[in-house]
Amino acid sequence: MLFSLLLLFLISSPVSGQGYLRLNGGYLEPSGEFADKSLEENSGMAGQGYSFSVDFTRIYGSGLGWSVVAGRHTNTMDISNLQQMAEEEFGGEWNVEADNWSYYFVMPGLAWRYPWWIDVEVVLSAGYVSSVSPAVRADYTLSGQSDQLELPESRSEALAVMPALRFSYSFQNWFVSLNASTFLARPKFKVTLLDGERYNVKQYIINYNAGVGLGYRF
Repeated sequence: MLFSLLLLFLISSPVSGQGYLRLNGGYLEPSGEFADKSLEENSGMAGQGYSFSVDFTRIYGSGLGWSVVAGRHTNTMDISNLQQMAEEEFGGEWNVEADNWSYYFVMPGLAWRYPWWIDVEVVLSAGYVSSVSPAVRADYTLSGQSDQLELPESRSEALAVMPALRFSYSFQNWFVSLNASTFLARPKFKVTLLDGERYNVKQYIINYNAGVGLGYRF
């Protein structure tokens, strides 16, 4: 629906307008079940992370416009207590390691920009995300016998939304910005848990992002 409205807006908009191309980097703070550290099947155990993205925005005389953003978010897998929980659940001695959460996205969106001594920009983006849940590896010793366990990564595609607020300061054609956004998606993974069983898990991803950007307008 959002993409259709955006396409209609592009067709009906004049060719003129101000273009903004920007590179962004930032810090991620997970929330909700995505950050939960328990052994529940929907617990993401996601830790803090980082984000990289590039976006292009075109704004017309009314202050309204459109935007396209593409990027990658990465969250660490916080397994500080996973080893302890595995020992309590199964006994023995465990050494657990895990890869990171990562997901790639491309999103068109609608934008509104208000020129001030510092420009204010509000963007609502919606689009496609390709997500990778982390692989988990464990070395363990039970009843004197040592072995290894590997829970493979799982991939999923889903829709996502990302509202964003940006404050930009310009110097000639260049500008720097402070960015804040919230990333929401619910990909469905085929996850193997420590009991060896495979489960269909809808992982509700919530990430709060704060960062900076450097861009050029033309």
